Amino acid sequence: MASGARKVHPGEKRSGTANENRLKQREAVFSQRVEELKRKPEKKVDTIRENLNAQLGHSDKKQQELEKSHKKQVEIRNKSAGSAPGC
Repeated sequence: MASGARKVHPGEKRSGTANENRLKQREAVFSQRVEELKRKPEKKVDTIRENLNAQLGHSDKKQQELEKSHKKQVEIRNKSAGSAPGC
């Protein structure tokens, strides 16, 4: 054996492999977490977009109901004015 060289015991080699495996696992978890954090703002934007679209749909429906009601009121008023005595 050369000076400065160290004899590697079988247990040390396995622990090195175990360390490498743990490191790879941590890297994989870290990468997964980074991807989740990247997608999080997109999910929030999508949720907000869905809520706004639902509100817009509700508003459109209410607008149509209002227009329909107004049209009926105008028709009733016109009929009443047309059937009034002296016209």
